[in-house]
Amino acid sequence: MQPLKYLLNWLLDNANPDHSLFTSADLRCLFPNLSDGAFNTLLSRAVDAEVLAKICKKIYLFEKYYKNDGYLLFHVAALLRSNHFNYVSLETILSYYGVISQVPMNWISLMSSGRSNIISCQDFGTIEFIHTTQQALKVKDFLDYDQATRLWHAKPQLALRDMKRTNRNLDLINWEILNLSPDLYEKNPLLALKPAQVQIFQGDRAIFYHIQRKHFLYDPLHETIAFQRGYLLILKKSKQ
Repeated sequence: MQPLKYLLNWLLDNANPDHSLFTSADLRCLFPNLSDGAFNTLLSRAVDAEVLAKICKKIYLFEKYYKNDGYLLFHVAALLRSNHFNYVSLETILSYYGVISQVPMNWISLMSSGRSNIISCQDFGTIEFIHTTQQALKVKDFLDYDQATRLWHAKPQLALRDMKRTNRNLDLINWEILNLSPDLYEKNPLLALKPAQVQIFQGDRAIFYHIQRKHFLYDPLHETIAFQRGYLLILKKSKQ
């Protein structure tokens, strides 16, 4: 059987709407007897014959089972950086929560332990990776795993912190939706609370009581408290 025909038959038998993306390494296993040059020629012929669509370098889509649900870029990002710590953040997350508007269409942004890069995915959109040195264990309380996108998602507090650290434009943020104070956010980009919004925080190592109806800052990622003009907090050590 001709390699192209074999590839098509294999895709028809094994692909499905939830598994229609393949790396070149996935497909390479099907043709152990082909040289690298012959295999690359096969992939080019498969794209020309519309058996596969090339999304970006080393990522291919079997369009027959393509499910146009808006998650393709996220799934591609998960494949591209499968060996790195990644999470969706920045404008992508803030847009999801309705906190920011006027974000580019078909563009997603992720923080990644890999290098910064912008990946064009043809007509499907663009993936932006921003390098971070943050460790997963230190931000785990500010991440949620999203099954639909197959990626970790930052909570709004972490997304805002990433915005500040990467010098992104904050002008379009709707602070009222976030219930955050922008002046305090400038001093501590993780969390700035308005008066009496939160009474108690349970941290990893301490419980923080808000006993005055005033602004205060709390940075759970670094387990520190910042006092502003005599705002009073009582710290009670938690049991180990």
